[in-house]
Amino acid sequence: MLFYLTFVLSYFGFSLYTFNIDVIRETNIELRNENVDKYNMALSTVFKNVCIYSIPTFVLINLFYIPPEFNLLWCGICLILNIYLPNPLFYFSHRYFHSNKTLYEYHRVHHEFKIPIGMASAYTHPIDFIFGNMLPLGLPLILLQCDVYTILILLVLGNYSTIVEEHSNYSSHNHHLLHHIYSNCNYGDTMIDTIMGTLRTKKNIIIIKNENID
Repeated sequence: MLFYLTFVLSYFGFSLYTFNIDVIRETNIELRNENVDKYNMALSTVFKNVCIYSIPTFVLINLFYIPPEFNLLWCGICLILNIYLPNPLFYFSHRYFHSNKTLYEYHRVHHEFKIPIGMASAYTHPIDFIFGNMLPLGLPLILLQCDVYTILILLVLGNYSTIVEEHSNYSSHNHHLLHHIYSNCNYGDTMIDTIMGTLRTKKNIIIIKNENID
């Protein structure tokens, strides 16, 4: 229950933070109105994914996870490993959802947003949300037998990364934005995309309207 509550509360906490960036502080009225429409469009699907369809994953965690005692050294090692270890799992599952026609029917929901907003990181079909996101990113936490406090930290950091860095604040981070625009690149983080030859970079992207970007 603690993991679930941390996941849900941090998800919507960071979504409120990006709502402030995307809507409250946005000075371009046209873009602000577009972002409001996006949040209205995303809210129902995101709420169901984060609050309802995530429950089976956390139930499985409670069934198989035996929390070890807190160890400062192992906590630090887990934090470092989880910067890199989930990336290959997410990359290959994400890319497979693109290459498999059946799975892409589930994943294409996420690409309805050409230019996504923060909350839309969980805007996708439940099958994609569970098997393409939660399991690849959460499995290393259990396999490494991280302690409870480390997992709580990583849940919060994971939500921050996907909501704030990848699906909002594009003035400083456009790696995942380019994936939404072109679809056939940037499936994971910069390092693994470089290794796999799927990296695409483009500087000075100006976001005014979806149809003006190429």
